[in-house]
Amino acid sequence: MPVEAVLAVVGILLLGYSTWFFPSSLASGGALRAAVSATALLTYCVAFLGLSRSRSLSVQPAIEIGRSAGIALGSAAVAGHTLEVFAGLRPPVPAILGVAMWGLMFLLLGAAAADTCRRERSIITGVVSSMWGALTSASITVVFALSVGLLFMSRMEKLLRVTPASVVRNMLDGATSHLMLAPVVAVAAAIASGVAYSVVKSVSSRTAAGLSVAAVLVSVGGLNALRFASTLQRSARPPYVMLGVIALGIGLTSAAALFTASRRQF
Repeated sequence: MPVEAVLAVVGILLLGYSTWFFPSSLASGGALRAAVSATALLTYCVAFLGLSRSRSLSVQPAIEIGRSAGIALGSAAVAGHTLEVFAGLRPPVPAILGVAMWGLMFLLLGAAAADTCRRERSIITGVVSSMWGALTSASITVVFALSVGLLFMSRMEKLLRVTPASVVRNMLDGATSHLMLAPVVAVAAAIASGVAYSVVKSVSSRTAAGLSVAAVLVSVGGLNALRFASTLQRSARPPYVMLGVIALGIGLTSAAALFTASRRQF
């Protein structure tokens, strides 16, 4: 059994432990979040087992590339969560870390997909690689966050200024968001990166340089949109946040594809 599948099972057990010892956390939508998170982790486990047993010669290299990206992303998420819980960060540092994590996710998942496309000549295997990386990262993040929340409950109470049940409900909310978004981001990043790589690999060096500049400009535009959103009232932020995330995603996945194309071997 791949270690990623074991990690998903551990996540399900932690969810069960959290809700069993803090049953009031199931109120106000907590039960639905717990059920969705557990179902997502079970689906992750099945996906890990199914892909790892595939007999396709192109799937195993895709898994290895995705695993590296997932471990890197998961490690960054663990570091960021540790800082948020134990370092007493003040605004706007948490927001900056959040944007940086999104950027790193697009960059690494896009790079994994593009590198797989370069080796296996298939966008589909690029999706497999990106998906494995995203699911691995989400599993690591959720297991670590739940573990920290349960082990350092008193600190979490002070940090969030809520009761233990509310801490668990907050963790369930975060787990649901991570687990549901991961596959969506993985597929989007993989397709965007794979298409970009397929286009870029056959263009001239001058055209590639122009596209690189365009990717950088789009990424900068996305960052500026997110920075502008942070200056607005919370109710007015969603359109600019969405625009910023999309622009950042397109720019960084394209950058990953451009970098991979520059390493292509004939």
